[in-house]
Amino acid sequence: MPFCSESACYSTLAPSLDVLASPAFISKCLYATTPSMGGNSGADTDSYGYLTIQRALDIARNSEGGVDPVISSYLEKALREVWARLHAQPHTYILSKDEFALFNYFRARFQSSDITQRAVQRFWDHYEGDPQDVDMSD
Repeated sequence: MPFCSESACYSTLAPSLDVLASPAFISKCLYATTPSMGGNSGADTDSYGYLTIQRALDIARNSEGGVDPVISSYLEKALREVWARLHAQPHTYILSKDEFALFNYFRARFQSSDITQRAVQRFWDHYEGDPQDVDMSD
């Protein structure tokens, strides 16, 4: 079943992410060094060079025998940053295309989260590109 479409979203927050909603964690996360969500910005890693969200997602999807811990760590860190942003602005934050792709990759964690469902709906409500250009793969 797809994570979302222009008219529907299937998302929930798994208990493992409950800690991400705590004010202490959000505050810590906002001040941590995290990967940029801008698509053109990223982080330099020893084994992969310069990573962006999209490049890390591509590497993770094409990994055979499990995702490399460097890539997994990068994506988890990016997810924590986006989650903190959503909790800071739960009714107004609009996901970027890369943030949407990141949530789509981790969709199993967000099976019925109202915050995530509204964020995905806002993404589609404000997306001005071709829907075919949106990364819907996991």
